[in-house]
This record gives sequence, structure tokens and C-alpha cells, in this order.
Amino acid sequence: MGAGIARALIHHGYRVITPLAGRSAASRDRALAAGMIDAGMAEVTRCPLILSIVPSDRAAAVARTVSATASDTGSVFVDCNPLRPAEARDMAAMLNGAGFAFVDAAIVGAAPARGKQGGQLLPRFHACGADTEALARLERTGLDVLRVDGPVGSASALKLAIAGMSKGMTGLISAMGALAMREGVGDAFLAQLGATQPGLIDWARRQLPTMHDRAARWSVEMAELAALLAGKATQADVFKAFEAFYANAARAGPAPEEQALIGALGESDHR
Repeated sequence: MGAGIARALIHHGYRVITPLAGRSAASRDRALAAGMIDAGMAEVTRCPLILSIVPSDRAAAVARTVSATASDTGSVFVDCNPLRPAEARDMAAMLNGAGFAFVDAAIVGAAPARGKQGGQLLPRFHACGADTEALARLERTGLDVLRVDGPVGSASALKLAIAGMSKGMTGLISAMGALAMREGVGDAFLAQLGATQPGLIDWARRQLPTMHDRAARWSVEMAELAALLAGKATQADVFKAFEAFYANAARAGPAPEEQALIGALGESDHR
């Protein structure tokens, strides 16, 4: 997502810098291929607009590093990661104390595809905080920025609610479709979905082929959601199970029945 957003901004004339020290080879390659420029954190903190787009378990560390590095900054820091509302509020207090304005943002939608940023519908940013106008100026690049009414943390809550729906649905389709394939009723399963829930067929075609590649990050999001629901034990248990489901998917890769399901979806004409 970060590389895709950066590529779209660069396509519209923005200069995008990022610290690459300590990043994995794959992360460095994505950033450089997108056109981002390697820079030290001190230079990053002097940018007028800082977008934090990282796995949610790294978001707090990024914010602490930015806060500790900055001095006399008037920059706007936009956290775009799936966080619990309380985490977003704590982050805002820390960054405000370091001289940053803070925007709580939620990115909803697929990452921009490489080479398709021109004219492609880009993800939607839901944002709250006192300085959302700085983010809204990026709309000329095609980004869709909507203000969320409510205090800091509201956009984070919205992001987790949407993530729970989308990743939950993907996980259910994957698990039940794999079950159907394993039991020899895969064709009947897809035919029934096509008859009563055709949108799920299209959803599965988009999501399942790359699910395992994204599963590690999704597992972290499900853990955040389970923690947010800690006071609702039964609901929290649902997302703890999805956390484990995606953690296993990241470790193990697609099982034979999952590969068969993906293949059947590619060949199916059910809508």
C-alpha cells in the first residue's frame, strides 16, 4: 500500500522520501521501484506531510522515532494504520507534544497497481483530527479523502470495523470453499454461491489468490480488533480465531484444497 500510494503521488509531481535503513530487501526494492528517495529520519521529519503506512504492529515504533527525532516541526503526521482508538489517541498526544499536528486516517481499498496510477481509482482515506485539510490537498492525485466526524480514534475504529468485515468474509470463503473442495462438492458450492450470492464469487476471485501473501499483516489487524473487543468476550474470540487463521495461512501457504478452490474460481462462470 505504501509503495502504491507513493507511486501515485510521484506520478502527480510530489517528491516522496522514506528511510530505507534497516528495511528488508523486498521493502527497499518496492520503495525504490515506486520512485521514493532514500533519506534519513531527520529529513523525513522536516517534510510538511508525513504518511505512516506500515504494518500496525510497527506503527507505534515509527511514531516514537519520528517524535524523538523531530525538533521545532510544524509538520502534519498522518497515521494510516489499523490501530485501536486508544492507541491513536496516545500517539496523537505524543506527536502533538513533539510539535506535530496529528491526523488519524484509515485507508480503505486495494493498493494502487503498479503502472496503473494514472486514472486508476485510488484507495479512500477516512480522516479525523484538526488538520485533515493537509491530507485533503492530495485529492488532486485521485485520492478520495473523507472527513470522519468525531475525535481522534474515530477513523481507526472505522478501519478496524471494515477490516473485520472484509478479512472475516475472505477467511470464511477460504475455509468453507476449501472444505467443499476437500469433500468433493466444490462445484456445487460455487454454483450455489453464484445463484444466491454472486458478489461473493467476485470477491473470492479478487481476494483469495493473494490472501496468503497478505496473511501476516491481516493477522496483526485481527489481533488489534480482538483487543478492541476485549470487553465483549464472545466477539473477541471470533477475531482471535481469525488472527490464528491468518497467522497459520502466512506460515503454511495455500493447502491443496485451497489451490483447487482458487483454480476453480478462475475457471468458473458463476456470477
